[in-house]
Amino acid sequence: MYTAYWGLSTAPFENVPNQDLFYESPQHEEALVRLVCAVEHKKGLAVLTGEVGSGKTTISRVLYDYFSTDSFEVITIVNPALSPVDFYRALLINLGEPAEEDSKTILLNRFYSD
Repeated sequence: MYTAYWGLSTAPFENVPNQDLFYESPQHEEALVRLVCAVEHKKGLAVLTGEVGSGKTTISRVLYDYFSTDSFEVITIVNPALSPVDFYRALLINLGEPAEEDSKTILLNRFYSD
């Protein structure tokens, strides 16, 4: 209804984020630039935090689209409440590796083995 009234081709406020509707406000642009910099300079870990509905998921999807899948393997961990051991297991499993160990140290060292 309001899409026709405002002349919109797509509903702008859906429950699922859409990176095609990304509005690059100064704050969103800064977050995206910082994340791109962290990836390109191999900083190891970058964390994006914000209030519900502030655009974190949309920014992460724009970041995903920014990088070629030939150059980077991108994985997403959607459960923020994992224990450290389960977090490392989730990373390894998403990278196609077995992760049966119960030791955080052993799991973490798996990321450094050749």
